[in-house]
Amino acid sequence: MATNVIEALYEMIIDEIAESDYDQQELALLNDPVFYYGRYLDPKTRQYAIHNLVSSLSMAIKHFKLGAENEPRLVDLGCGLGMQSIIFASLGAKVLGLDLDPKCIAVCRRRGSYFETRLGRKLDMDFLAADFRSLDPSSISGRYDALFSMSAFAHIHPLKNTVAKISALLNDSSRVFIWDQNPKYLLLDIVSKRRAALPFPRQVSAEFSLHGFKTELLSGAGAIPHQFWRSGTMAVASRIDNILKESLRLSFNYLFAASRG
Repeated sequence: MATNVIEALYEMIIDEIAESDYDQQELALLNDPVFYYGRYLDPKTRQYAIHNLVSSLSMAIKHFKLGAENEPRLVDLGCGLGMQSIIFASLGAKVLGLDLDPKCIAVCRRRGSYFETRLGRKLDMDFLAADFRSLDPSSISGRYDALFSMSAFAHIHPLKNTVAKISALLNDSSRVFIWDQNPKYLLLDIVSKRRAALPFPRQVSAEFSLHGFKTELLSGAGAIPHQFWRSGTMAVASRIDNILKESLRLSFNYLFAASRG
């Protein structure tokens, strides 16, 4: 079910671009490969994008126990242009998308309306432009059941303060799922490059444990770069990626899932 939902909603992006009257700045955001939408919209990297999206988001959906009449209140931290918020809301979550960039939040709201029309139903979503580092958790109405973050959490420093604030946002029986860049990626050592100041995955796990969270998943999330996903090599790239990403050291991204209570 999760795979079908993810693939179907991402396919709608192509129609969304064609049917909506986005301005040039908004289109530039949607086509930016940093947000994965650009990777999906580019036919050359679409299979790479959907392979990674389906693999990782399916695990997040399972971890949050979405569907089956479960409707958690969920924070999407660093929601970008809102696609993951839309996916979670389509499965019944009540989503609050947070992002630092007001331009992204404006696009999120427009996109929410488009997908509600396409799906023929209301999606329980709200979006807020806010700097998480200065956000007062008490300013958010109620405590949440879950938090998801994709390519944002690791860039909110310092780690100790970020995790403490997440803990304060969530209730005593809650779940966290993080998909982010891995500074322990072996290739970075080989070429003598570092993802400056990014926390190591095991540091993230240890910090959450101080707030009562038990780690349920800590694994790689992508080992074959997009340059190698080309027509004729997709099946081979997919199989090799699935094997290599079992190792954190061989993965450029990582997945972390935890729960408490």
